[in-house]
Amino acid sequence: MREFMHMRVPVSDTRMIEAARSLPPELLSAKLNLSAEQKKAVTGQLDEYAKYYQNIEEEKSDVARHGVQAIMECLNEDQRKQFAKMFGTAR
Repeated sequence: MREFMHMRVPVSDTRMIEAARSLPPELLSAKLNLSAEQKKAVTGQLDEYAKYYQNIEEEKSDVARHGVQAIMECLNEDQRKQFAKMFGTAR
């Protein structure tokens, strides 16, 4: 039943590429029976995704940090303490 459902429930591209990234390249290559050229192309795409994803994560952190700073600037001292307590920030 699980295999039947798995075949019919769409898997997100993100989950698919993350699963592919989690495998050692040699295992992925062996499982897919990749030629040397295909292995190079697939590995290159997975590396490119990893770099891009890391950049996005860094940008998300920067945007979040800016947002928190902007919120804190709008609050008085008591409100800042409450905000920090509510959301677990050490300020």
